[in-house]
Amino acid sequence: MSISDTQPQHYRRNAACLIGDYVWFGVGMSFISSATVLPSFVRQLTDSTILIGLVTAIQAGGWLLPQILAARWIRGRTRVKRFIVIPSMIGRPTFWITAIIISLFGVRSPGLALAVFYLGFLLFSAADGVASVPWFDLFAKAIPIAQRGRTIGTAQVIYGIVALGVSGTIAYLLGPTSALGFPNNYALLFFLSGIAFMLSLLAIARIHEPEGTVSSPDSPRSGYLRLLWRILSRDRGFVTLVSTHILVGYSAMAYPFYVIYATEVLGMSAQTIGVFVLVQTAGGILGGVVLGYLNEKRGSAAVVVAHIGISLALPLTGFTVHSLSGGVSHSILTYVYMFVFLIMGLANSSMMLGFIPRYLEIAPETERPVYIGLANTLNALTLLAPLLGGWILQEGSYPMLFIAAACCAALALLLRPRAAGHGRSA
Repeated sequence: MSISDTQPQHYRRNAACLIGDYVWFGVGMSFISSATVLPSFVRQLTDSTILIGLVTAIQAGGWLLPQILAARWIRGRTRVKRFIVIPSMIGRPTFWITAIIISLFGVRSPGLALAVFYLGFLLFSAADGVASVPWFDLFAKAIPIAQRGRTIGTAQVIYGIVALGVSGTIAYLLGPTSALGFPNNYALLFFLSGIAFMLSLLAIARIHEPEGTVSSPDSPRSGYLRLLWRILSRDRGFVTLVSTHILVGYSAMAYPFYVIYATEVLGMSAQTIGVFVLVQTAGGILGGVVLGYLNEKRGSAAVVVAHIGISLALPLTGFTVHSLSGGVSHSILTYVYMFVFLIMGLANSSMMLGFIPRYLEIAPETERPVYIGLANTLNALTLLAPLLGGWILQEGSYPMLFIAAACCAALALLLRPRAAGHGRSA
């Protein structure tokens, strides 16, 4: 066990701040959801399925790739909060700039609007990736293992309730009765997301950071590389967990296309996107309650297994809807397809309650940033997943895409780590 189960000083204040950070950050991400809003936005500017898939690739690549360097940057530091605040101050205001550009040029120069969006989204994702490594270390120092599932589960439930209003806002702004048309409706969503992200940062700034344990000094670069190799060659549980995580990442290759399938193949209206966000939010609330309880009773490894099962159910549901599309009414099909986004919400909940806490548990206390940074950088291998999904869709069909995603989840289920309780094994 990497930290004591006793409550550290300022536990209640820090838990409240971390919950506030989680809630406001989640609200910001809901306004620019990469599963619903952003694919729909990009579709207004281009017909390329590869460019639609690039949304998820940029988010994953920008967030994952810098983390191994960020881990080296903060390794051995007893206090890391400033390494969360500084990158966030750089990345988060980009949404306000993007909102202005797409409002001015979204119609007359869609290529420029698209380029600015991609550049801003990349900067935000990279800055958030750098900030996430110290965030996980701060979270592990401030919240004992026994309370982590409860803290994240509580944050997910509160966020879900708040996000009900967000989904209603999205449904209105993207619907036919909105006072704003394209691109101003999307520009407003970007602007609101920027406000939520800054409120999240304010909550982080209010945390009273516990002092961490200093790791033993290492020689500059060669020593760090040797440490990385030692983890990969000796920690079998870590390697199994990362490998499983990567396969689950490839099962998400269809994520950006579920909403496109709904609007372009099933003929659902753009206003339905807000309903999908609402259903996805409900899935997140359900996941926060059920999976938070599972984490507390059975440990994070059990949630990892649940997450894999959820990831398998998602493309299978999409494939089932496609199979039914010729034989049932449009209204029934809409209700059935909502399960896709309910499952997606469950998957989002289980990531924060499964894989992330598990990495924190199997890592030695002094090397938590290294384990998190290494794991997430290796998971950058999944950044090709949405591009692969776009290519499969372009060269094949939606059923082929759903089957490919399901195969990746099935392989992850075969490789899954042992569902044990808290501890150093995986």
